[in-house]
Amino acid sequence: MILKLLSYIIEIPIETRNSDHSPKLRVTLKRGRYALGTNNVYYSHEDQYSSFKQAFAQLQPTQRDTNRVLVLGYGLGSIPHILHKHHNIGAHYTAVDIDPVVVGMAQRYGNLPNDSVVHWINSDALSYVTYSNEQYDLICMDVFVDDTIPEAFLRMEFLIEAVKLLKPGGKFLFSHLTSTPARQAKAKNYLEDVFKSVFPNATYIDTEAGNWVLVGEKNV
Repeated sequence: MILKLLSYIIEIPIETRNSDHSPKLRVTLKRGRYALGTNNVYYSHEDQYSSFKQAFAQLQPTQRDTNRVLVLGYGLGSIPHILHKHHNIGAHYTAVDIDPVVVGMAQRYGNLPNDSVVHWINSDALSYVTYSNEQYDLICMDVFVDDTIPEAFLRMEFLIEAVKLLKPGGKFLFSHLTSTPARQAKAKNYLEDVFKSVFPNATYIDTEAGNWVLVGEKNV
């Protein structure tokens, strides 16, 4: 309790681990919540993870249309935290993360809501999307290596495979860093040239936190 209170004043280091898939990973206590990140970016911050917190605030998901969720790049589980705490949603989650260090940290610090069920898959997200036959109401794409999205996930082929896993009317959310003019221009070009080729009516949510969350919906 003392550490949590102190974390509203300073960020408190909890654990640092080396990883084969990411720069040095660190878990900290920040404003009373566990955060996962590198020296450059945060991957997760419980229900205060600003990109998806603000995206869901605009989309206003409900339990009726958010029963099965695929999370590509799980972090410490911010997405189930946000959906539970701010939208009263308890869903079944498939959590895909290639990094066993991240998976271990998530299991130690994730503190999931009781009504959320998580099926862990320690795998490359591209392989999972390509070979899975599951169907989801919502797919959240949050895969970064430090502050970069791996090139394979920016190709149209990835989106074509991903849309197959969506139920009719299901949504695909894709987080992009837009913290500089160059990053914002890159995200805008991707939206217009690639994302809208698969999701013609796609739009984006400017989270005002250095992220755009692109939003696509599978036609009914």
